[in-house]
Amino acid sequence: MISLLLKNIAQKDNLHVQSNASLRNLMELMNRNQKGVVVILEDEKPAGILTERDIVELLHKGINLDERADKYARKSLISTKGDRTIGYALNLTIENNIRRVVVTDESGNFLGVITQQDLLKHLEEDFYRSTIKIKHILEKLGYLISVTPDESLKVVLKKLVENRISAVAVMDGDTAVGIITEKDILRLTGKNISLNSKAGQHMSSPLISATLDTSLIDVVKLMNDREIRRVVIVNNEGLAVNIITIRDVLRNMEGDYNKFLERKLKSAKDVLNLLPEMLIEVTDTGREQLIIWANDKVLNKFGREILDKPVIEFYSMG
Repeated sequence: MISLLLKNIAQKDNLHVQSNASLRNLMELMNRNQKGVVVILEDEKPAGILTERDIVELLHKGINLDERADKYARKSLISTKGDRTIGYALNLTIENNIRRVVVTDESGNFLGVITQQDLLKHLEEDFYRSTIKIKHILEKLGYLISVTPDESLKVVLKKLVENRISAVAVMDGDTAVGIITEKDILRLTGKNISLNSKAGQHMSSPLISATLDTSLIDVVKLMNDREIRRVVIVNNEGLAVNIITIRDVLRNMEGDYNKFLERKLKSAKDVLNLLPEMLIEVTDTGREQLIIWANDKVLNKFGREILDKPVIEFYSMG
């Protein structure tokens, strides 16, 4: 599954607007697509992107939602071609600390969006052997940000923005009784719910939680099954200690994932070495095509000198 092409799984419906759309239009679309993102197009080409976090920050600043969305889509747009694989896209999200990738065709036209959660759903089961548990990464998650049920949504909004987080726990003493996410804030704003309303009236409850001994892989499965992007962590006494997101999971599975890819690649090439045919692997640098791997049949005949050489030289040698 790691070789599955992005163009075959990218989603496009309700995920794009034209450049003259308002922030309100974009937010309404985001509430429908449940992906936390909308791409701004100029004709058919991606020109900008806004996420849930961007809209939450604009709400916190008091920006008028009737303004044009493209005015605020200033972050650099990271995109990739549809013929790339999910393995490539997953590494792209990790390396650039992003949660979504814009997918285009060879002409740069918009094909769709793929989120980290989409990518994790397509990982091969071989990868689900990681033994890392939540307790092993707890210190990396920082500390739990929370509000009480009687605090207002305005306080929630402030804490989301100031701490650059995607969710806060709603705590009654030491017990988590609910959660409010960036997505919830957008949904409530779309319904014209006052930000002076109490958090306890609009929190998601009951909570979906995991324990310190839950493996990261089981967290991924839980998120996929429930179609959520974060889970509350509870200790042995059942008290909330933090919130873990898909981004947290991927950051800490990166090493395992890279090792997984290496194992898969080595295994495939071990098989190719057994074949009687001559096989080479070529990479396109944009200026020339270089040989980066060859099976034993090729190396035994031409030597390792052919590696990192233009493929046209190999053909002339043959």
